[in-house]
Parts: sequence; structure tokens; C-alpha cells
Amino acid sequence: MTVKMHAVSLMAQLRANSNIPYGVIPTIIQSFNDMTSTITTFAQSEINCSLLAVVDKFVADNVSADVMQKLEHCCQSLGSLSSQYKIAKYFECHPLAVMPESICIASRLESHSGVSEIYVRHVSVWFC
Repeated sequence: MTVKMHAVSLMAQLRANSNIPYGVIPTIIQSFNDMTSTITTFAQSEINCSLLAVVDKFVADNVSADVMQKLEHCCQSLGSLSSQYKIAKYFECHPLAVMPESICIASRLESHSGVSEIYVRHVSVWFC
């Protein structure tokens, strides 16, 4: 499983949890991106230091740059999903998504000063 697949799975689980407000999810995603970026930078630094102990600087720098290029996809793996709108658009067609559906749970008829109005209350619910 790739880093992006893990991250998307995490985001789907967060969205499915009714205890977590949707407005908090972009902050969690940004923290995830920051952590992956920090881990990637740390790994590159450690690899470079380890290589310098056994080979010359030119070889160590070349190998370190090659490894960093391969690890680059880990950084900002969810950078394109930085807002609630982008997350919602991404999940509209995603197989892990459970989208809310609006249903009518109540209606009432009110009459004031000879004017009658019908009020309908809709609630978004998730169906599996």
C-alpha cells in the first residue's frame, strides 16, 4: 500500500467518524503532510551522514539525492486536499466514500394571520 493510499484511507476513516467535525479534517491532513515531510528530511539527512562515513562526499551526495528523489512522493502526499471543498470533491467518486443523503424527518403546517406555511425539516444522514 502506498503512502497516498494510507493517507486517503485515514481521511475516509476521519470523514466516516461522526465525532470528528469536517472542519478539523484539513488541519489533520496538513499535520500528516508536515509529519511525512519531516520524516523524509530526517531520513535523507541520516542516509547522507551514514554514507559519508563509508564513501566520499561526491558519491554520498549523489546517492542521497537519488534516495531523496524516490522519497519525494511521500512529502505532501495529500497537498491537493487542503480544504473541505477539495476533500468533498475528491470523495464524491471515491469507493471508500460514504456520502450523506438528505431525508425529511418532519413537516408541519403553521398558520399565522390567515397565511399558511408548510415547514419541512431535512437532516443529512449516512447510509452504508
